Parts: sequence; C-alpha cells; structure tokens
Amino acid sequence: MDRFIDAAVEQFAHDHTEAETDLYVRLREETYRVMRRPQMQVDVIEGRFLQMLVRLSGAKTILELGMFTGHSALMMAESLPDDGHLITCEIDPKAEAIARATSRRVPTETRSRSEWDLPWTQSRRWAARWISSSSMRLIADFSAPPLLDDRISGRIFR
Repeated sequence: MDRFIDAAVEQFAHDHTEAETDLYVRLREETYRVMRRPQMQVDVIEGRFLQMLVRLSGAKTILELGMFTGHSALMMAESLPDDGHLITCEIDPKAEAIARATSRRVPTETRSRSEWDLPWTQSRRWAARWISSSSMRLIADFSAPPLLDDRISGRIFR
C-alpha cells in the first residue's frame, strides 16, 4: 500500500513532537486492548496538531462528533482557554465508557471544559441549529460517515 506521508518524514515529525503524558499512553493501551478498531484513535502527532489548531483558531467552543475513546477530545480540551468549552459525543457505548472513565482522571481544569453528555441521536439536528447561531470556530467531525454536510463543515473557521 502506498503511504500518504513518507516514512522518514513521519519519523522526523514523531521525533520532534512533544511526548504524550502517561494518561494518554494508558488510554492508547486500553483502546488497543479493548476496542475492535483501535487504529481509529489519533496518535500523538495528530493530537498535538489538533491542539495547535485550537490555539491558532482562538476557539472557545469546540463541537466534536465521534470522539471514539476520547484521545482527541482530551487533547483539544487541554488547549482551550479557561472559559472554553468542548462538547463531544460518541455512538459506540464501549468507546464512550472508556472516554468517560479517562476524563475522570484528567486535571480538574481540563475536565471542567468538557461536556460528554450530548445524545448522539440528536447531534446532527442540534449541531446544525447550534452552529448557525453561535460563534463556533472549530468543529471536529470524526464520525464515519461524517454527520455534517459541506454547508455546515465549511463554517469551521469564521
């Protein structure tokens, strides 16, 4: 299979990316031990990239659709300002349970910026209404297939 990114470039990026904390290492291990498709979890390079996007965009509110076991959600929540807010949801109850359990082990300031209770079944209708009436700067749609159509996802950065 052809690689999208050259292995040497990927190794360079990995070697020059801040390492994950023990919390993320344990989350990755649990995800690979318990989940059927653990490769869906973002890795450290992608997680740090998401953190950079949060900081560069000045996002105060993030809507994440499809959090899987919560790695990307926690990474983004860490980068939000003190008055920031992350709203995330997941359709797989096993993945959501892992994410919730992990969220209870994060520092209080990160946990206070995260909301894990959005019902997935309402997310598409709710997201469209909420995005159109908010000053949303970052939407992470990791769902498969994506829940947000181009009209909505095109509004990621204002």
